[in-house]
Amino acid sequence: MGLLRLNSKIVITKDNEVDVYTLNNYINGIEHNTSVEDLTDTAKVIFPYSGKFKGRNLFSGENPLFEIGDNIKIYSGYYPNLYLRFNGWISAISAKTPIEVSCQDHMFQLKNSNITYPQKRITYYYGRTKTGKISKKPLKKPRVIGEAITLRELLEYCLGDEWDLECPDVNLGHVLFTNVSIAKVLDILKEKYGLYSRFRDDKLVVGFQQDATQSNTYQYEFNKAVPWGIIDDSDLEWQLAKNVPIKVVAKLMGMNNTFEEVTVGDTDGAQRTLHFYWDGVTLPKPDIKKLAEEELTSRRYDGYRGSFETFGYYPIVAGDIVNLKSKKFPERDGNYSVTSVHEKLGMEGIRQVIEIGNKA
Repeated sequence: MGLLRLNSKIVITKDNEVDVYTLNNYINGIEHNTSVEDLTDTAKVIFPYSGKFKGRNLFSGENPLFEIGDNIKIYSGYYPNLYLRFNGWISAISAKTPIEVSCQDHMFQLKNSNITYPQKRITYYYGRTKTGKISKKPLKKPRVIGEAITLRELLEYCLGDEWDLECPDVNLGHVLFTNVSIAKVLDILKEKYGLYSRFRDDKLVVGFQQDATQSNTYQYEFNKAVPWGIIDDSDLEWQLAKNVPIKVVAKLMGMNNTFEEVTVGDTDGAQRTLHFYWDGVTLPKPDIKKLAEEELTSRRYDGYRGSFETFGYYPIVAGDIVNLKSKKFPERDGNYSVTSVHEKLGMEGIRQVIEIGNKA
């Protein structure tokens, strides 16, 4: 494999969307983190000690090159390739040198946009029995809830026409939000309904964990001197399903703080906990045992587990698929979902530590 030459570009766009500044190969380092479990993708850019670019202050004094709230696009690759790795907003600027600029993806804007839903509210003075009938005993504290709404209706209410959206049109039942950020709404959707959210290609994608991504597939090879070769596989293990003890715990939270819980799998296995919510009014009650058994099946397989390091040739993010190939053990070739990526650009070029999840 020949010498890989690093290539980078930073593009800053001001609020007026007219002033755009491009910094080619003018960084000390970049870090980029993405995970299917995290609502927000983050990045950090380290600029040279001088704090200037072509005689202009980067962030201090009058009319700085960039400020908190500016849009930032980060491109990098090995020459002649230059991929968009991150598109988001400057969220913080350090006061130390060299200058570190912290960035968040489009969730940064949703964290700073509050909503209240709905304006009309419903008050329940009686709860329901275990059989679903209305109780004759009044609640000690009347329960105030919002109108019934679907996921799509709620997200369209939150986002308006500002963002592209992809989501299933599932029924959420009655929801109630009072002056909370849109990002907090997305957090609640994950905690209560198991609905995950993330931005992909400037589109907000919301769905159940395996559906909340739009996957690209990238190939990586063991013991081969190619840009997409695996540098370090010491944290990657091959395991047989029969030798992997796993326990899945499914918890269901209902109205009036009631809880149900089931456990399937091996009592001494690594635990995976699932959370579900049922409002007791409109949503069908989840079959948590069936859902736990499906999760158990998806996690028991013959294959790789762990993480590996590579050159960062591809612009891979969490939710993508990796195709792992081995000339020595071709029977082990297979596709795996990516759960997280830690990407670092510096003197050694671009390096990625990719953590994999279930077989895809």
